Amino acid sequence: MQRKKWTKAFGLTAAFGFVFASGVYAQDAIQKVEAYLRPDYQIVLNGKPVNLQHSTLIYDGSSYLPLKEIGTLFGATVNWRGETNTIYINSRLSDLQPETSDNVQYPEVTMMGAYGMVLDYLGAKTWVLQMYAGSSEKYYRLDDVKRMGVMTDGLSKVRDKYTGWLFVSEKELKKTWKATPKTSYDPSWTHPYMSTESDPNKLDAMEKYVKLWSNFQIGNQYYSVSPIVIDPLPDKTDEYRMLASVNGHYYFFELKLTKSSLFEDDYLVSTANTYNLETGKQEDPYSPPR
Repeated sequence: MQRKKWTKAFGLTAAFGFVFASGVYAQDAIQKVEAYLRPDYQIVLNGKPVNLQHSTLIYDGSSYLPLKEIGTLFGATVNWRGETNTIYINSRLSDLQPETSDNVQYPEVTMMGAYGMVLDYLGAKTWVLQMYAGSSEKYYRLDDVKRMGVMTDGLSKVRDKYTGWLFVSEKELKKTWKATPKTSYDPSWTHPYMSTESDPNKLDAMEKYVKLWSNFQIGNQYYSVSPIVIDPLPDKTDEYRMLASVNGHYYFFELKLTKSSLFEDDYLVSTANTYNLETGKQEDPYSPPR
């Protein structure tokens, strides 16, 4: 229903403008025009007045409104890709029903070959956890797919045995996505396991922590720690949960960031608790110093 309203509204005769950072354009691709800003124009959406950050622009008898603001009001997303001078308008956001109720039973699968990557979908880049589960079928973590904007209502889902996370197979997702996501090879993306964190100082601290514990020896025992994903804990500040493989076994690491006493913008990472996902118990995989 929301999509129909959005499509109808954007079919109106009024034209919509778009506000984005200026770039370099070829001289023959632009045209200078005379237009007027009308801050006195009022906008009423579905019977309710709305206040826009940018005023209505009048040119040649048509009204131009900021597309990004209007799109957001209609539940759409608008993305600007400067490298191709392309505006992406996606009527893809909706209020989804809860899908993690304790009363819902999902087929259980066992995670194999899990890895994260950034996918480019309809002009937006999103980090997504993918995995295989005992077959050639590829699965995407449900929470990441929702952040991409892919509709998942009515799609079959499975629950991973170890993490409890819900996943959707690529075969199922093809039923609803509007384009095939492409892998984004961004040279600035140096943290392949951070799902949503964007603070560069916190990312650097996590990177140092991961490198410190990637390979080491205690006595005669060698350890190899391979991080898969680090997610911020909900409703927590500077606390994270890392899914990692330790010598081929899955563990959750609860991590906490604290400000360095030496440098204002530096953080230190400490391990709070570790859980063996295969036994379901709180276990220390190698007793590292805290």
